[in-house]
Amino acid sequence: MKPTIKAIQIDKIKLGERTRPIDRNWVQAIASSIETIGLMYPIIVWGAGEGFLVVDGGHRLEANRTLGRKTIDTIVAGSGTIADFNDLRLREVTANLIRYDLTVLERAVNLWTLKRIHEEKNPETGHGKRRKPQANDNVEEIKVANLATLSKRFTAEIAEGCDLSERVVRRLVKIAEGIAPEIRAKLFPTWLAKHQAGLIALSEQAPEIQAKIFDLLFCDDPQAKTVADALDLISGRPPETQSDKFYTRTISSWSRLSRKQQDAFFKLHETDVRRFAKAKGWIR
Repeated sequence: MKPTIKAIQIDKIKLGERTRPIDRNWVQAIASSIETIGLMYPIIVWGAGEGFLVVDGGHRLEANRTLGRKTIDTIVAGSGTIADFNDLRLREVTANLIRYDLTVLERAVNLWTLKRIHEEKNPETGHGKRRKPQANDNVEEIKVANLATLSKRFTAEIAEGCDLSERVVRRLVKIAEGIAPEIRAKLFPTWLAKHQAGLIALSEQAPEIQAKIFDLLFCDDPQAKTVADALDLISGRPPETQSDKFYTRTISSWSRLSRKQQDAFFKLHETDVRRFAKAKGWIR
């Protein structure tokens, strides 16, 4: 059956919790398009009390609000409790996760949101934790229950559904969980939102350190170029030079080379190797 489209007052519609922030530049672009050709696609909302929550179309809603419109074409997907709304949000979040244009931070927040919904819907899994046998428990039954929980744990299900490895899912969720909400909101439009190593390093710091790192990276006169540089400044260490970083990477990579690859390196740099060996008195 074709969904019913009806005009709803914009002031009755709220954005609610979002996995992607509102990009004001994109809002302006959509507003210009709406002024020229009108709203091409209605937004989708969920009835909540006397108002509505956006399921899909937050930027279109804000564009219409910017234009001073009083109503917007809308499809009401349903109404009810927050639990029912979460069922609907699962579609939005899952759809976001298969988009190729998501930044690392956006993908992390989508996965984290999906994890929270998953745990709310499946409290019997104990949020993925194994249950320890208690006194008078049937140990074999507990083992079976633990196996069932593990077979349906969040990372495995999402990894399979989103074509990601479990390790990647855990890493991304850790990013979203570890970065303080107020810092996370500021990061979305920055280059760091696309930099996984930097986000991981940031997520491992206390919130007050995260705030200092952000200021060092994104103040009017940035004092650091990377999270690692910012951490060095905060700790009082001089930031590594590019040459230092290259040397560190080279040393780190050397141990991962096979003996054959190391021998090939020595052969390629035989002149330098002989010079060093003579200086050390190893050969004449």
